[in-house]
Amino acid sequence: FLPDGRTLLYFGLRSSEGTGIYVTSMADGSASKRLVSSDTGGAYDPSGFLLFTRGGVLLRQGFDPARFEVSGETTQVAGGVGNQQFRTVSVSTNGVLAFQSQIGLMSQFAWFDRTGRLLETVGAPGRYRTPYLSPDGNRLVYMNLADGNLWIMEMRRRNASPFTTGAGIKASPVWSPDGGTIFYGKRMEDGGTFAIVEESVSGAL
Repeated sequence: FLPDGRTLLYFGLRSSEGTGIYVTSMADGSASKRLVSSDTGGAYDPSGFLLFTRGGVLLRQGFDPARFEVSGETTQVAGGVGNQQFRTVSVSTNGVLAFQSQIGLMSQFAWFDRTGRLLETVGAPGRYRTPYLSPDGNRLVYMNLADGNLWIMEMRRRNASPFTTGAGIKASPVWSPDGGTIFYGKRMEDGGTFAIVEESVSGAL
């Protein structure tokens, strides 16, 4: 979500318009608009830029969130970025950027301080992707490649349980600004397209 809490950026994998970053308004049901081609999910930099990847390179381009338009030159931010179609970059409200490098098969959730020093690990290693903390920092939603579903971990007790069930991949979860809803991509039965699903977290954990 963009800072207004109503505008959503998302990654379109097999859209007829081409793979890339799209934008849509949840407030008035505006039609989706493709902004740039990208190999993975992107992010919005509050200083006025859109971040996205091509060929393992993290790029940025000027973006006007009010007009849904990109402008200016595309510049390189970093190389060697993970390139497996999921979201690999995140920007804090004060402009601090975090991105994922080459992605291995196994993952381990962990806390690091701002110098990169490991503070503690969280949970057991596993085949995880696209972790996303809730706005209050109390819960973590992530994709578990072991079953293709989304799981939620309660950060204080460190216990986790499935948020979604059933066959089919669910990917790239994003919390709503109030923490009451999760939006995610779900592979449809045709096997070639994804839909954006909105699901309440009421009762989860």
